[in-house]
Amino acid sequence: MKTFKQVKGLVVVAMGIFLGLAVTASAMEKTMKDGGCNMQMGEGQGWDKGGWDEGCQKSCGLSESQTKKCKELFKKQREETQTLCDQIKVDLDTLKLKVDAKAGDDEIKGVLANIETQKDKLKSIRDGYMNKFKATLTSTQQAKFLLA
Repeated sequence: MKTFKQVKGLVVVAMGIFLGLAVTASAMEKTMKDGGCNMQMGEGQGWDKGGWDEGCQKSCGLSESQTKKCKELFKKQREETQTLCDQIKVDLDTLKLKVDAKAGDDEIKGVLANIETQKDKLKSIRDGYMNKFKATLTSTQQAKFLLA
């Protein structure tokens, strides 16, 4: 009887671990497919899509004019970064092909360096827009945004 309870407990733990791994793998797969960028203009849940703004508007207490400014700001960001995001995706696909083909380290190193450079540019652009976004907020709203 005791061993049956132990086995039952182990099965429950194993199922929990398996479920957790499945959920994590699914999230990782989506992240890898996205490459950290939206697939196409018009996809995603950014400010200009009506997804992120509602939650932020409520949690930070944004006025209508602030919300409008933020939507415009993040739409411009998306337009400016879309080409770079698309190129990163192409380079990630190229990297995968090279790894699968067992290319030399020098070839892989070149693609990796290119991807890192592009990611740095993307981060710089996004940081600039984030600074503009924060400049539209009051100190209290910035604090609420940070805490959210």
